[in-house]
Amino acid sequence: MSRGFLKQYQDAKKEYPDSLLLFRMGDFYEAFDADAEIVAEVLNLAITKRNGLLMTGFPQIHLDSYLKKLVAAGYRVAVAEFVPKESK
Repeated sequence: MSRGFLKQYQDAKKEYPDSLLLFRMGDFYEAFDADAEIVAEVLNLAITKRNGLLMTGFPQIHLDSYLKKLVAAGYRVAVAEFVPKESK
């Protein structure tokens, strides 16, 4: 997990502290730490650890149906996308 990714994730989570944060990385949406636990439970997904952080994820094609399930379960959800820095 790159420092750039972690910084963008932390910034997005600060902006939406009361929402589950789904963060797009390539073709997948991922959730971390406490958000990962909730997302995994509601959506019946596996949870794992990456670089010491709890995480879960799913392919982008499931976003619409999974968003509906999370909202129906009473959660607010924020969706963000990792934007890699361009090389100079």
